[in-house]
Amino acid sequence: MLIVYFGTKGGGGKTSLSVSHAGWLVDHGYEPPAFLDVDVQKLASRWLKSAEPKIVVREATTPAEVEKGLNALHAEHSIVIADGPGGFDKQNIVLLRRADLIVIPVMASPLDIHSALAGARELINVVKTKYRVNPKVRFVVNGLDDRTKFAKEMRSFQSKMKPPATKAAVRRLTALIRSAAQGVIPTRMENERNARQDLDALFRELMSLVSSKHAKKVGNG
Repeated sequence: MLIVYFGTKGGGGKTSLSVSHAGWLVDHGYEPPAFLDVDVQKLASRWLKSAEPKIVVREATTPAEVEKGLNALHAEHSIVIADGPGGFDKQNIVLLRRADLIVIPVMASPLDIHSALAGARELINVVKTKYRVNPKVRFVVNGLDDRTKFAKEMRSFQSKMKPPATKAAVRRLTALIRSAAQGVIPTRMENERNARQDLDALFRELMSLVSSKHAKKVGNG
């Protein structure tokens, strides 16, 4: 199974959420996933190597390296998570056409949401049509501030997004920023109940979309 964190531009939170997802799988009884870091900055690679040694991390830069990396990781692991580059790079085409689940984090602002929706729809539709694939796709609203009027509007808008958004949204969490600097998984940080609550709800929802077919928990055979 391949779960791709994708964004048409940077700043949506795909790296922090993809790293958090990988660590969450380890903590919730799944076979340790492999991780393919295709983002230009390679932050996820450095972060995971420090935070969770059970996760095999591989980097890729070119489309050929992405293909080779996916083949190698899938040969040894039932779950692979990929952090794609921001934008319409050819590397993203490779990831999207092989994905079982595409996760698109988008910051909770009107400008970011509309640009992300338009760009993601365009590229995903091209991939689906050209390669005749049909991955599941979910937007994730990230950085939501429940104290604002916009947050209430955003909660309502979530149910109308196409492709659909997850029911679980991620609030504006300083834990996601601090965990990267400290090299730890956000859900393992002490005194970060909001981070654990939001991320646990999100990852349970995402895994419910694919677990029955692909993912195995340790000891389930």
